[in-house]
Amino acid sequence: MLGGIILLGTPGGVWLTASMPLAVLLISERMAADSAWPMAIIMGLAWPLLIPPAYVTACNAQHPGRRRLWLAAGLTTAGVVLMGAGFQVWAGRPG
Repeated sequence: MLGGIILLGTPGGVWLTASMPLAVLLISERMAADSAWPMAIIMGLAWPLLIPPAYVTACNAQHPGRRRLWLAAGLTTAGVVLMGAGFQVWAGRPG
């Protein structure tokens, strides 16, 4: 968690950039420029919280070996992209 603060939101910025196409589909307004860096820091701190649920879901799936690893990675990525799009929609709302 401390790494997200030390890296000054760089991992969160990467995730926010990856989720930007989905956010553009959901809302027409863009987020304020002043909210980008704090949102990237929050994303950098919050995205690791999605790893345990994705891992547990992948372990409960009936897939052998490496397919579980790919399933966990895919679920984590999908969750982070959805979370990033949600943050951008929330920050981009007018008023």
